Amino acid sequence: MQTPELQAFEVHPIVQWRSVPFHIQSVELNGTDLLVGTSQGQLLVYDLPEGSVGAVPSLRLTKKDFLKTSRKPPISQLLAVPELNILLCLADTYVHVHDLTTFTSLYTIERSKGTLLFAADLHVRGMPQADTHRLSETRSTLPVDRLTLQLCCIVKRRFFVFEVGRDEAKHIKDQPLPDTPQTAVWCGRKLFFGFKREYDQVEIETGRVVEVPTESTGSFDRLAVRLPNNTFALTAERDGRPVVIFKDIEGKPLTSYGIQWEDWPRAIDVYGPYILGVTDKGIEVRFNDETSKLMQLIHLDSPQFLVHGHTILAASPSALWQLHPVPYDQQIDSLLDVNRFVDAKKIEAAMPGTPEERMKRRYNMDKAHAYYEFNRKKHFKVALDLLKGIEVSPATVLRLYPWLLPKHTPAEGVPGAPQLTPQQKQEAIAALILYLTEKRTQLYKFDSKAEAPDEADKRKKLMSIVDTTLLICYVRTGSSLLRSFVRVNNHCDISESEKVLKSADKLEELVLLYQNRGLHRQALELLRSNINKTTPDPKTMDEEECKAMAQRRAKWMHAMISHLQNLKPEHVGLVVEYSSTILDIDEKQGLGIFMSKDFPNVKTFPRVPIMQHLQEHYPHLLTQYLEFVVTEWNDTSREIHTALALSYLNAVLKMKKTPPLSSPERQRLYRFLRTSDHIDASLIMRRVASAGDVLVEERAVLLGQLNRHAEALRILANDVADPSFAEDYCNDNYDPHDLDRRNLYMVLLEHYLRPASGPPKTQQALTILGKHSDKVNALKALDMLPLDTKISEIEDFLMAILTEREHTRRAVAVQANLAKTEQLQVSERRIAIHSKHFKVTEDSLCFECRKPIRTHAFAIYPCGTLVHLHCMENESTCPRHSTRGRCRLTLN
Repeated sequence: MQTPELQAFEVHPIVQWRSVPFHIQSVELNGTDLLVGTSQGQLLVYDLPEGSVGAVPSLRLTKKDFLKTSRKPPISQLLAVPELNILLCLADTYVHVHDLTTFTSLYTIERSKGTLLFAADLHVRGMPQADTHRLSETRSTLPVDRLTLQLCCIVKRRFFVFEVGRDEAKHIKDQPLPDTPQTAVWCGRKLFFGFKREYDQVEIETGRVVEVPTESTGSFDRLAVRLPNNTFALTAERDGRPVVIFKDIEGKPLTSYGIQWEDWPRAIDVYGPYILGVTDKGIEVRFNDETSKLMQLIHLDSPQFLVHGHTILAASPSALWQLHPVPYDQQIDSLLDVNRFVDAKKIEAAMPGTPEERMKRRYNMDKAHAYYEFNRKKHFKVALDLLKGIEVSPATVLRLYPWLLPKHTPAEGVPGAPQLTPQQKQEAIAALILYLTEKRTQLYKFDSKAEAPDEADKRKKLMSIVDTTLLICYVRTGSSLLRSFVRVNNHCDISESEKVLKSADKLEELVLLYQNRGLHRQALELLRSNINKTTPDPKTMDEEECKAMAQRRAKWMHAMISHLQNLKPEHVGLVVEYSSTILDIDEKQGLGIFMSKDFPNVKTFPRVPIMQHLQEHYPHLLTQYLEFVVTEWNDTSREIHTALALSYLNAVLKMKKTPPLSSPERQRLYRFLRTSDHIDASLIMRRVASAGDVLVEERAVLLGQLNRHAEALRILANDVADPSFAEDYCNDNYDPHDLDRRNLYMVLLEHYLRPASGPPKTQQALTILGKHSDKVNALKALDMLPLDTKISEIEDFLMAILTEREHTRRAVAVQANLAKTEQLQVSERRIAIHSKHFKVTEDSLCFECRKPIRTHAFAIYPCGTLVHLHCMENESTCPRHSTRGRCRLTLN
């Protein structure tokens, strides 16, 4: 059995009888009156003032003739009802009613003969659920004029119910029982009976009997006790052990647990956080909770029952003891002295006081408890949960970890950190991680919109402390959560985090932290430093070491490339600056920084700075980059297209001898000039012109982009041997709606047939006429042909012209016939409309407004309905026939 260390009650003997011919049979408290019923039928009245502790009460009255009988039977039960000023007494198997002031007999309830025990309770008419327990806070507020005393007498296997007053006891009902009850108690308008093997509940109005479940199957002495708030306690059995369970007025359990006892209690009572039970060993004082913890064992000589009024009394046949509660604060101090914090907090919960006082008490107790659990018991999670519950500042919590955080040394009132083993330190850090994670969630969920500026600054500092400490914890424990943590939004102190991560060689995590906090230059510097440090040196390393070093460098290079490709467009300066680190080692990977399709940000990088960087430092890579952005990303910027054209041009001009147009270099330049509409043609033209009389085809294309088509065609017609270039030029630039472009074929014919020098190129001209007869002026073209031109040579041209003219003539004829037909149809409709007439008189009315038409403008529907124009709602539908969808007015 537990050895209690607390004195919850002081025990004072106040009445002790020695060598007397009678003993105590029953006890009752009525205010300051202590009523004792003896085994000889006497009533003893003592004065027991409220507030007196341990004082021997004075005997004020000995009522030897209390019972008006010749026999002197023992007074086995007493009950005072001050509201009705009566005293109930059970003696000689009768219930007697006495005056509570003079203790004179009022009457005896004759029908109560044979009563073994009785249960009585006040009842408020119209308030069946009223709490009438003598210790109830509402007892004094009950309406006296509506009070009645209900009495239940147990007579063998039957119970009788009476309504008791000062003058008489009115019999209400009686009902048989399955067995003789061992205990009975009222609760509202219901009775609870305890039999050897069960408890039953009886509704007085209906007589319905319902068994009260207790999960007990054995036979034992049943006990039921009425408690305040319309509840009661029952003895029961669980797992072969005595327990006390609690029920409400309906017989439903109030708690899931039962108060366990070593022996069956003969009497029970509740006081504050305790439940008291009279057993063979004395009076056990236990916590009234699921622990059933024994707090005090009061050793008395044969105690039989308890009486609870303004004080608590225990009685034996020859003595009375007063159980005086020790003040709660003294009990708490005693418990705290022996580090029984949980028990102390249970007592504190029962203490009165304002919310502020109770909060302060609980704060101090929980704080001391937490330090005890942390430093003495090494229950780190329990300690931090306690500190979290009272909302201690994280800075205070961190002072428990000076070995982890040297900055946070123990402050005043905070015990110094204990000496911990490595294993204990890991457990302490694990508990701190849980605490900081929950605290971090609270801080980040806080709505800062309505927060004052100074409060916002405090919260940000607190967030920095929490996040930095959490990072340190992850590093110390080697947690895999570290990498995820530095990636998410955090407020870690950068300088402190740098020291911790560098000392632990967590450089990859430091890079991620820099990246997450927007410190990209620091991240890239760290990456560049590690790339340089991991450069293989064949002079000082063997093959395996070089291979391992190369793999480490490749990892850091990959990290830098990924970092650069994830930067936003506004950081293109950093991208350009640090790309050189990769380009100097591996040009393919370096160029991939600007040309990746896997990273969306890369496509949004400003391209001119990248182009300038490559042009200045890596010109041999420029063309590849420009081709990629033009072909893959469809870049249409003038700068990029012009730069690509210049790149192609420079590649050609750098060759010792100008290659032919069929060469790959000339072909890509020529094709790009022909297909791009976004180059700066004048700039390219100046560059081509400075090269001399080469690149004739390219020059012609550029002249065309500058709208200098006559010059372009002169060059193509006279300086280029292949006539297809001139024809392609016209095909590319011809536009019948543009004044400068619709005569391109005529200009080409003129250069062929009327050259400035040399013989005319009649055959080339005839080829153009044969293919593009619809794009030239036939008369002017024929006029330019030499006189010796044979008809057979221009047969295709002439046939094409005649075919087109015939097609045009037929189209005009068809259009003329269609127009004539339409005119006839209109004329027929006009005649048909004019042939109809309607007679409008002065009496003709508008269908809508029912007013005369007279000289107002009006409309006439086919059915003859007249409507003013200003009254028409729907011009096309007659108002008379609108629902049937007919008689529409056609206004066209």
